[in-house]
Amino acid sequence: MHLLLYSIDAPLLLTQLQQRHMVPKSLRSLWAFLLSAVLIIPAVMLFPAPSQAMVNAESESIQNVDKPQVAPINANVQLITTAAGNGADTFIRGGSYSSKNNGTNGKLVVKLDNTVSYIRKTYLRFDLSELNDGIDDVSLNLSTINLPNTKGSIEFYGLNDGVEENWSETKTTWNNAPGNDTCSTNLFLSNQTTYLGKLPAASIATGDSFSFNSPELLDFIKGDTDHIVTILINRAEYKAPDAYIVFASKESTEYSPPTLMATLKPAVQSNPETDTANLFELPDCVNSDCNCSDFKTQEEAQAVFNYFGDDRFRLDGNKDGLACTSLPHAKAP
Repeated sequence: MHLLLYSIDAPLLLTQLQQRHMVPKSLRSLWAFLLSAVLIIPAVMLFPAPSQAMVNAESESIQNVDKPQVAPINANVQLITTAAGNGADTFIRGGSYSSKNNGTNGKLVVKLDNTVSYIRKTYLRFDLSELNDGIDDVSLNLSTINLPNTKGSIEFYGLNDGVEENWSETKTTWNNAPGNDTCSTNLFLSNQTTYLGKLPAASIATGDSFSFNSPELLDFIKGDTDHIVTILINRAEYKAPDAYIVFASKESTEYSPPTLMATLKPAVQSNPETDTANLFELPDCVNSDCNCSDFKTQEEAQAVFNYFGDDRFRLDGNKDGLACTSLPHAKAP
Protein backbone atom coordinates (compact mmCIF):
# COMPACT_ATOMS: atom_id res chain seq x y z
CA MET A 1 0.00 0.00 0.00
CA HIS A 2 1.31 3.42 -0.95
CA LEU A 3 1.02 6.38 1.44
CA LEU A 4 1.15 10.01 0.38
CA LEU A 5 3.46 11.80 2.83
CA TYR A 6 2.64 15.46 3.35
CA SER A 7 5.38 17.93 4.35
CA ILE A 8 3.58 18.70 7.65
CA ASP A 9 5.29 18.31 11.06
CA ALA A 10 2.40 16.83 13.11
CA PRO A 11 4.09 17.26 16.56
CA LEU A 12 4.98 20.86 15.74
CA LEU A 13 1.43 21.56 14.66
CA LEU A 14 0.16 20.00 17.88
CA THR A 15 2.54 22.12 20.01
CA GLN A 16 1.31 25.27 18.29
CA LEU A 17 -2.26 24.29 19.08
CA GLN A 18 -1.33 23.74 22.73
CA GLN A 19 0.31 27.15 22.95
CA ARG A 20 -2.97 28.62 21.85
CA HIS A 21 -4.68 26.64 24.65
CA MET A 22 -6.61 24.68 22.04
CA VAL A 23 -5.35 21.21 23.15
CA PRO A 24 -4.79 20.20 26.81
CA LYS A 25 -1.42 18.55 27.56
CA SER A 26 -3.19 15.55 29.03
CA LEU A 27 -4.71 14.81 25.60
CA ARG A 28 -1.52 15.37 23.60
CA SER A 29 -0.89 11.64 22.83
CA LEU A 30 -4.47 11.07 21.82
CA TRP A 31 -4.49 14.14 19.59
CA ALA A 32 -1.17 13.12 17.98
CA PHE A 33 -2.69 9.78 17.01
CA LEU A 34 -5.88 11.34 15.71
CA LEU A 35 -3.96 13.99 13.78
CA SER A 36 -1.83 11.33 12.09
CA ALA A 37 -4.93 9.39 11.14
CA VAL A 38 -6.55 12.48 9.68
CA LEU A 39 -3.49 13.21 7.53
CA ILE A 40 -2.67 9.68 6.37
CA ILE A 41 -5.99 7.83 5.94
CA PRO A 42 -7.39 10.19 3.25
CA ALA A 43 -4.11 9.87 1.36
CA VAL A 44 -4.45 6.07 1.38
CA MET A 45 -7.99 6.37 0.05
CA LEU A 46 -7.06 8.86 -2.66
CA PHE A 47 -3.83 7.19 -3.77
CA PRO A 48 -4.23 3.39 -3.48
CA ALA A 49 -1.48 0.99 -4.51
CA PRO A 50 -1.51 0.01 -8.19
CA SER A 51 -3.64 -3.05 -8.78
CA GLN A 52 -2.14 -6.26 -10.14
CA ALA A 53 -4.02 -5.63 -13.37
CA MET A 54 -2.28 -2.28 -13.72
CA VAL A 55 1.15 -3.78 -13.01
CA ASN A 56 0.67 -6.53 -15.58
CA ALA A 57 -1.12 -4.41 -18.19
CA GLU A 58 1.88 -4.23 -20.50
CA SER A 59 2.68 -7.95 -20.37
CA GLU A 60 -0.96 -8.85 -20.98
CA SER A 61 -1.18 -6.53 -24.00
CA ILE A 62 1.84 -8.27 -25.51
CA GLN A 63 0.10 -11.64 -25.22
CA ASN A 64 -3.19 -10.37 -26.60
CA VAL A 65 -3.65 -11.34 -30.24
CA ASP A 66 -7.25 -10.24 -30.55
CA LYS A 67 -6.14 -6.76 -31.57
CA PRO A 68 -3.12 -5.72 -33.62
CA GLN A 69 -0.09 -4.84 -31.53
CA VAL A 70 1.05 -1.58 -33.05
CA ALA A 71 4.18 -0.44 -31.28
CA PRO A 72 5.08 3.24 -31.68
CA ILE A 73 8.79 4.14 -31.83
CA ASN A 74 7.86 7.79 -31.53
CA ALA A 75 4.85 9.92 -32.30
CA ASN A 76 5.38 9.59 -36.06
CA VAL A 77 6.44 5.94 -36.41
CA GLN A 78 4.42 2.77 -35.92
CA LEU A 79 5.50 -0.86 -36.10
CA ILE A 80 3.21 -3.77 -36.90
CA THR A 81 4.34 -7.39 -37.08
CA THR A 82 2.97 -10.61 -38.52
CA ALA A 83 2.25 -11.61 -34.90
CA ALA A 84 -0.29 -8.80 -34.51
CA GLY A 85 -4.03 -9.28 -34.88
CA ASN A 86 -4.89 -11.24 -38.01
CA GLY A 87 -1.25 -11.33 -39.13
CA ALA A 88 0.39 -14.53 -40.35
CA ASP A 89 3.53 -15.85 -42.02
CA THR A 90 4.55 -19.08 -43.74
CA PHE A 91 6.46 -20.41 -46.73
CA ILE A 92 5.40 -22.82 -49.46
CA ARG A 93 7.42 -25.49 -51.23
CA GLY A 94 6.85 -27.10 -54.63
CA GLY A 95 7.16 -30.55 -56.15
CA SER A 96 6.81 -33.48 -53.78
CA TYR A 97 6.29 -30.99 -50.92
CA SER A 98 3.45 -29.11 -52.62
CA SER A 99 0.86 -30.36 -50.10
CA LYS A 100 2.98 -29.68 -47.01
CA ASN A 101 2.16 -26.77 -44.71
CA ASN A 102 4.92 -24.84 -42.89
CA GLY A 103 2.86 -22.38 -40.87
CA THR A 104 4.28 -23.32 -37.46
CA ASN A 105 7.90 -23.22 -38.56
CA GLY A 106 10.14 -20.66 -36.87
CA LYS A 107 11.82 -19.99 -40.21
CA LEU A 108 10.74 -18.55 -43.56
CA VAL A 109 12.59 -19.60 -46.70
CA VAL A 110 12.91 -18.36 -50.27
CA LYS A 111 14.86 -20.42 -52.78
CA LEU A 112 15.23 -20.73 -56.54
CA ASP A 113 16.41 -24.06 -57.94
CA ASN A 114 16.28 -26.17 -61.08
CA THR A 115 14.44 -28.86 -59.10
CA VAL A 116 10.85 -27.86 -58.34
CA SER A 117 10.82 -29.70 -55.01
CA TYR A 118 13.47 -27.30 -53.73
CA ILE A 119 11.63 -24.09 -54.65
CA ARG A 120 10.32 -21.99 -51.74
CA LYS A 121 8.27 -18.77 -51.59
CA THR A 122 7.33 -16.78 -48.50
CA TYR A 123 3.97 -15.24 -47.50
CA LEU A 124 3.61 -12.41 -44.95
CA ARG A 125 0.26 -11.01 -43.83
CA PHE A 126 -0.11 -7.79 -41.82
CA ASP A 127 -3.21 -6.53 -40.02
CA LEU A 128 -3.38 -2.76 -40.58
CA SER A 129 -6.64 -2.09 -38.75
CA GLU A 130 -4.87 -0.19 -35.94
CA LEU A 131 -2.45 1.66 -38.21
CA ASN A 132 -3.02 5.41 -38.27
CA ASP A 133 -3.85 7.36 -41.42
CA GLY A 134 -1.41 9.68 -43.14
CA ILE A 135 1.39 7.24 -43.99
CA ASP A 136 4.37 9.10 -45.42
CA ASP A 137 6.77 6.17 -45.84
CA VAL A 138 6.85 2.44 -45.12
CA SER A 139 9.48 -0.30 -45.05
CA LEU A 140 9.46 -4.07 -44.57
CA ASN A 141 11.99 -5.28 -41.99
CA LEU A 142 13.18 -8.91 -41.90
CA SER A 143 15.70 -10.77 -39.74
CA THR A 144 18.12 -12.97 -41.71
CA ILE A 145 19.02 -16.33 -40.19
CA ASN A 146 21.04 -17.78 -43.05
CA LEU A 147 22.31 -16.56 -46.42
CA PRO A 148 24.98 -18.85 -47.92
CA ASN A 149 25.18 -17.06 -51.27
CA THR A 150 24.65 -13.39 -52.13
CA LYS A 151 24.15 -13.77 -55.88
CA GLY A 152 20.94 -12.63 -57.53
CA SER A 153 18.14 -10.84 -55.70
CA ILE A 154 14.88 -11.29 -53.85
CA GLU A 155 11.60 -9.95 -55.23
CA PHE A 156 8.56 -8.61 -53.42
CA TYR A 157 4.93 -8.73 -54.53
CA GLY A 158 1.66 -7.63 -52.96
CA LEU A 159 -1.48 -9.77 -52.99
CA ASN A 160 -4.28 -7.68 -54.50
CA ASP A 161 -7.30 -6.78 -52.36
CA GLY A 162 -10.03 -9.38 -52.58
CA VAL A 163 -7.73 -12.29 -53.46
CA GLU A 164 -8.18 -14.67 -50.51
CA GLU A 165 -6.36 -12.44 -48.07
CA ASN A 166 -7.66 -14.45 -45.12
CA TRP A 167 -5.59 -17.48 -46.13
CA SER A 168 -4.94 -19.92 -43.29
CA GLU A 169 -1.43 -19.96 -41.88
CA THR A 170 -1.77 -23.62 -40.88
CA LYS A 171 -3.37 -24.83 -44.12
CA THR A 172 -1.68 -22.86 -46.90
CA THR A 173 0.47 -24.94 -49.26
CA TRP A 174 2.05 -24.62 -52.69
CA ASN A 175 -1.14 -26.01 -54.21
CA ASN A 176 -3.63 -23.58 -52.63
CA ALA A 177 -1.63 -20.44 -51.78
CA PRO A 178 -3.37 -17.35 -53.21
CA GLY A 179 -1.48 -15.66 -56.02
CA ASN A 180 0.99 -18.51 -56.45
CA ASP A 181 1.80 -19.63 -59.97
CA THR A 182 2.06 -23.37 -59.35
CA CYS A 183 3.60 -23.88 -62.79
CA SER A 184 6.40 -21.37 -62.23
CA THR A 185 9.52 -21.76 -60.15
CA ASN A 186 9.70 -18.13 -59.05
CA LEU A 187 6.66 -16.21 -60.28
CA PHE A 188 3.26 -15.21 -58.92
CA LEU A 189 0.02 -14.77 -60.86
CA SER A 190 0.09 -11.36 -62.54
CA ASN A 191 -3.69 -10.88 -62.31
CA GLN A 192 -3.69 -11.44 -58.53
CA THR A 193 -0.49 -9.72 -57.44
CA THR A 194 1.33 -6.39 -57.77
CA TYR A 195 5.08 -6.15 -58.24
CA LEU A 196 6.66 -4.08 -55.45
CA GLY A 197 10.35 -4.22 -56.34
CA LYS A 198 13.47 -6.23 -55.58
CA LEU A 199 16.55 -6.12 -53.39
CA PRO A 200 20.06 -7.40 -54.24
CA ALA A 201 20.97 -10.40 -52.12
CA ALA A 202 24.40 -8.83 -51.65
CA SER A 203 22.79 -6.12 -49.48
CA ILE A 204 21.70 -8.74 -46.94
CA ALA A 205 23.87 -10.21 -44.17
CA THR A 206 23.39 -13.37 -42.12
CA GLY A 207 22.40 -12.71 -38.52
CA ASP A 208 21.31 -9.16 -39.24
CA SER A 209 18.06 -7.43 -40.09
CA PHE A 210 17.45 -5.55 -43.31
CA SER A 211 14.80 -3.25 -44.73
CA PHE A 212 13.05 -3.10 -48.07
CA ASN A 213 11.14 -0.07 -49.27
CA SER A 214 10.04 1.29 -52.62
CA PRO A 215 7.50 3.72 -54.05
CA GLU A 216 5.48 0.69 -55.15
CA LEU A 217 5.38 -0.68 -51.60
CA LEU A 218 4.24 2.69 -50.25
CA ASP A 219 1.50 2.97 -52.89
CA PHE A 220 0.39 -0.60 -52.19
CA ILE A 221 0.04 0.01 -48.44
CA LYS A 222 -1.68 3.38 -48.91
CA GLY A 223 -4.05 1.86 -51.47
CA ASP A 224 -5.21 -0.92 -49.16
CA THR A 225 -8.99 -0.94 -48.68
CA ASP A 226 -9.61 -3.80 -46.23
CA HIS A 227 -6.92 -3.30 -43.54
CA ILE A 228 -5.16 -6.52 -44.56
CA VAL A 229 -2.06 -6.75 -46.75
CA THR A 230 -0.10 -9.81 -47.83
CA ILE A 231 3.46 -9.49 -49.12
CA LEU A 232 4.97 -12.34 -51.15
CA ILE A 233 8.72 -12.94 -51.47
CA ASN A 234 10.73 -15.10 -53.86
CA ARG A 235 14.37 -15.59 -54.87
CA ALA A 236 15.25 -14.44 -58.38
CA GLU A 237 18.06 -14.49 -60.95
CA TYR A 238 20.11 -17.25 -59.38
CA LYS A 239 19.49 -21.00 -59.35
CA ALA A 240 21.73 -23.28 -57.31
CA PRO A 241 21.65 -25.61 -54.31
CA ASP A 242 22.77 -22.72 -52.10
CA ALA A 243 20.40 -20.14 -53.61
CA TYR A 244 18.27 -19.84 -50.51
CA ILE A 245 17.70 -17.22 -47.84
CA VAL A 246 16.25 -18.00 -44.42
CA PHE A 247 14.30 -15.36 -42.49
CA ALA A 248 12.77 -15.43 -39.02
CA SER A 249 9.02 -16.01 -38.74
CA LYS A 250 6.81 -14.84 -35.89
CA GLU A 251 7.31 -18.25 -34.28
CA SER A 252 11.06 -17.66 -33.92
CA THR A 253 12.29 -17.45 -30.33
CA GLU A 254 15.62 -15.83 -31.23
CA TYR A 255 14.85 -13.20 -33.86
CA SER A 256 12.34 -10.43 -34.43
CA PRO A 257 9.28 -11.26 -36.57
CA PRO A 258 8.63 -9.69 -39.98
CA THR A 259 7.70 -6.07 -39.35
CA LEU A 260 6.21 -3.17 -41.26
CA MET A 261 7.54 0.20 -40.13
CA ALA A 262 5.25 3.05 -41.11
CA THR A 263 6.36 6.67 -40.88
CA LEU A 264 3.39 9.00 -40.46
CA LYS A 265 3.06 12.58 -41.61
CA PRO A 266 3.49 15.07 -38.75
CA ALA A 267 0.18 16.13 -37.30
CA VAL A 268 -0.97 19.57 -38.46
CA GLN A 269 -1.60 21.86 -35.53
CA SER A 270 -5.03 23.39 -35.95
CA ASN A 271 -6.09 26.88 -34.94
CA PRO A 272 -9.82 26.84 -34.15
CA GLU A 273 -10.17 30.56 -34.74
CA THR A 274 -8.48 30.80 -38.13
CA ASP A 275 -9.81 27.41 -39.25
CA THR A 276 -13.36 28.54 -38.48
CA ALA A 277 -12.84 31.79 -40.35
CA ASN A 278 -11.81 29.89 -43.44
CA LEU A 279 -15.19 28.13 -43.48
CA PHE A 280 -16.88 31.39 -44.46
CA GLU A 281 -16.46 33.66 -47.43
CA LEU A 282 -15.19 37.04 -46.31
CA PRO A 283 -17.58 39.92 -47.04
CA ASP A 284 -17.00 42.47 -49.78
CA CYS A 285 -16.51 45.29 -47.28
CA VAL A 286 -13.03 46.25 -46.13
CA ASN A 287 -11.58 47.60 -42.90
CA SER A 288 -13.87 49.96 -41.00
CA ASP A 289 -16.56 49.83 -43.71
CA CYS A 290 -17.65 46.43 -42.38
CA ASN A 291 -20.52 46.18 -39.94
CA CYS A 292 -22.90 43.49 -38.81
CA SER A 293 -25.19 43.97 -41.81
CA ASP A 294 -22.42 42.55 -44.01
CA PHE A 295 -22.86 39.10 -42.46
CA LYS A 296 -25.68 36.59 -42.51
CA THR A 297 -25.18 34.95 -39.12
CA GLN A 298 -23.47 35.49 -35.79
CA GLU A 299 -21.11 32.64 -36.60
CA GLU A 300 -19.82 34.33 -39.77
CA ALA A 301 -19.27 37.62 -37.97
CA GLN A 302 -17.68 35.90 -34.97
CA ALA A 303 -15.30 33.93 -37.19
CA VAL A 304 -14.02 37.08 -38.86
CA PHE A 305 -13.81 38.89 -35.54
CA ASN A 306 -11.77 35.99 -34.06
CA TYR A 307 -9.58 35.82 -37.12
CA PHE A 308 -8.46 39.44 -36.93
CA GLY A 309 -8.42 39.56 -33.15
CA ASP A 310 -9.53 43.18 -32.70
CA ASP A 311 -12.53 45.44 -33.11
CA ARG A 312 -11.56 47.32 -36.27
CA PHE A 313 -14.67 45.99 -38.01
CA ARG A 314 -16.92 47.38 -35.22
CA LEU A 315 -18.54 43.97 -34.81
CA ASP A 316 -18.39 43.93 -31.01
CA GLY A 317 -20.43 46.93 -29.96
CA ASN A 318 -20.39 46.38 -26.20
CA LYS A 319 -16.80 45.06 -26.01
CA ASP A 320 -17.82 41.70 -24.57
CA GLY A 321 -15.92 39.69 -27.18
CA LEU A 322 -19.06 38.55 -29.01
CA ALA A 323 -19.63 39.82 -32.53
CA CYS A 324 -23.00 40.89 -33.95
CA THR A 325 -25.25 39.22 -31.39
CA SER A 326 -28.22 40.86 -33.11
CA LEU A 327 -27.82 38.48 -36.07
CA PRO A 328 -29.45 35.04 -36.16
CA HIS A 329 -27.45 31.89 -35.45
CA ALA A 330 -26.38 29.65 -38.32
CA LYS A 331 -28.62 26.64 -38.84
CA ALA A 332 -27.16 23.27 -37.93
CA PRO A 333 -26.10 21.27 -40.99
